[in-house]
Order: sequence, then structure tokens, then C-alpha cells
Amino acid sequence: EPDVLLFDEPLSNLDAKLRVEMRTVIKQIQHSVGITTVYVTHDQEEAMAISDRIAVMYAGKIVEKGTVYEIFDNPMHPYTQALFSAIPVPDPDFKMDRVVLEGSIPSPANPPAGCKFHTRCSKCMEVCKHFVPDFQELEEDHFCACHLYNSPERQAELEAAIPQG
Repeated sequence: EPDVLLFDEPLSNLDAKLRVEMRTVIKQIQHSVGITTVYVTHDQEEAMAISDRIAVMYAGKIVEKGTVYEIFDNPMHPYTQALFSAIPVPDPDFKMDRVVLEGSIPSPANPPAGCKFHTRCSKCMEVCKHFVPDFQELEEDHFCACHLYNSPERQAELEAAIPQG
């Protein structure tokens, strides 16, 4: 008997009423059988409606994870912030600070050194171009892989190791 079910955007093509019904069924199965479901989606609202915990991925790597509320209330990774800034708000008077991603999308076959997001990140530092960031717990049960959150000691260690020239 499996303890994990994997869904890959199963509800994205359904109408709104059927989506709600399917979410309810998935949640009931989760709780009655005691299983974990892995739900892969690009729809942030759907993720929030169906999930207890979220992992945000960029170029095949998890860059942030935590509870739904931690991630949506306090997105820490620049990619997560950009994703959430793109969620439409139905209030025409509300002005969202959109994060527009520029730069080149990294090739999955030939990813850049360092942080895979650095080619598009407005907060990119030199250390980002050379070293993969540590995946660290920044708040209780809220993890992020970003050099912005390095301790001063870790930042100094990495900066000293940057190749010169």
C-alpha cells in the first residue's frame, strides 16, 4: 500500500465547481488513508487550496519550502517572490509590486555554476555566480536556498573562496 500519491496538475483542465469537488475528494483520501500526496502544479492558488506544505522549485531544485502560510505570507527566495507577484488580484485599485524576471533562462543540459537562478535574479551577488546556496532553515519549518540569508561568517568564507580573475 503506497504512502505517497503523485498528482501532476490533475485539476488544471476542470471547471471551477469540479475542481472544488476533486480537491475535497483528494483531501478526504489523504486524511482517511493517512497518506501524503505530492501535487505538482504551476497554479499558486490551487497549491494553496490543496496543500499543507509547499516546495517551490526552480530549474529542478527546491529553492524554498515550508507550510502554505509561511510561504505565502513570507516568501523569502527571490524566485518565490517573483512567482507570487504575478498572481492576479481582482481589485483594479490594488497596485501590485510586480517582480519582472529578466536575463536568460538557464539551460537544463548546461546549467550555470552557482545558484541556478542567478542569471535572472535582481539580487544576484558575486557569490551567487560561483556557489550553490545552502538550503537552510531560516524560520521554524521554513527553509530557503539563497545566499541573501548567509550568516556573516558563511558569506565571508564563500567570498574568500571566489576564484580571482
